[in-house]
Amino acid sequence: MLTDTKKYILLIDDDKDLLKLLELKLVRDGYDVKTLLNGANLLDSVFEHKPDLVLMDVNMPHISGNALCKVLKQNASTEAVPVIMFSGNENVEKITKACGADGYISKPCDPSALSRQINRYL
Repeated sequence: MLTDTKKYILLIDDDKDLLKLLELKLVRDGYDVKTLLNGANLLDSVFEHKPDLVLMDVNMPHISGNALCKVLKQNASTEAVPVIMFSGNENVEKITKACGADGYISKPCDPSALSRQINRYL
């Protein structure tokens, strides 16, 4: 359940195991978290309850994280929402800057590096 006192993070990844691990870490860190296994319902989720931050994988089936990030950054109501991308690709910085992401982190996600990235925006 989402509350008004906690920061709300929308977490998107097609890897169910990683998604669960990241969700547990973020909840333990005090965030409200909603998870999605793909970006198909991203816009519905964003407009239902605007997140304080979006954390998503670059490589997902059907629609990539980069494409989703571009949609968020081109929409007037979501352009200011920080987006942190993550990927196992060694060119993650270059890839994510091209789509307008605010930050990036390499997979596997180091918990303290992830916290530092999130703390930059929340």
